[in-house]
Amino acid sequence: MNNQVTNKQTEIARLIDENETSRRDIADRSRAYAGRMSTQGYCRKANLTPEGGSPEGGNEPSADAVVVTRSDFDILTGNTARLVDVKAWADRLIAEGLAVPVQ
Repeated sequence: MNNQVTNKQTEIARLIDENETSRRDIADRSRAYAGRMSTQGYCRKANLTPEGGSPEGGNEPSADAVVVTRSDFDILTGNTARLVDVKAWADRLIAEGLAVPVQ
């Protein structure tokens, strides 16, 4: 019985470590993405069109640029971390034969 408890505790500790590692990785990637996609770096002010009819320097923001508040970004990051955890849990259930993958 003690061996089963010890094995279960070891497995739980491993899973917690994997989840924390995944969350840290997501947070690091999210921070890096936020830095690359900041409003100052990505969505620059478009130059006014001069009399000649074409914008100067091509500084227009991308047509598909999306800017969200930091609090919304944090919510999205948290949701992504939870989805990664659910996917890992589902993969473990499939590997243990307790679930089948959806085709």
